[in-house]
Amino acid sequence: MIKRYEYDGDLYAIVLRSIPKIQGCRFFTTDDAPLQFGVQNQVKGYAEQAHHHPWSTRQVKFLHQVVHVISGRLQFEFFRNDGTLLGKVVVGKGETILLTERGHRMIVLEDVQTVTVKQGPFFGDSYDKILIQET
Repeated sequence: MIKRYEYDGDLYAIVLRSIPKIQGCRFFTTDDAPLQFGVQNQVKGYAEQAHHHPWSTRQVKFLHQVVHVISGRLQFEFFRNDGTLLGKVVVGKGETILLTERGHRMIVLEDVQTVTVKQGPFFGDSYDKILIQET
C-alpha cells in the first residue's frame, strides 16, 4: 500500500507499507523529482541489459531523503514553514518513507534501526537544514 501525504497541494511524504502487485518497475515520484522513489518486481531469470550511468550535470534545488525501518517505530510530523503542524504518520518495521523538502521531524517511538538515503554532498546542518519553530 502506498500513501501520499499532501497538504495545500504540496507533497510532504510518500509512505510504502507494502510492495504493490505489479510486474516490472514503477515509480511513485514524478520524472522531475530530485530523488526517484519506486519499487521493482521481477520474475526469476529476468536480467536487465548491462549498463552504466553517464556523467551529467544536474541542478538539485531540493533535498529529499528515504528512511527504511529495519526494526522499531518512528513518527514523522509534517509542518508548514510557519511552524503549523499539518499531520503525522507512524512508520514501522519493513516500511519505507520518502521525505520531501517540506517541513518535517522524526520522533523515535521505539528503539530503531534504519537504512537512510539522503542526497549528497552534505554541507552540514547549518547549510542543509532550516529549523522551524512550532506554533
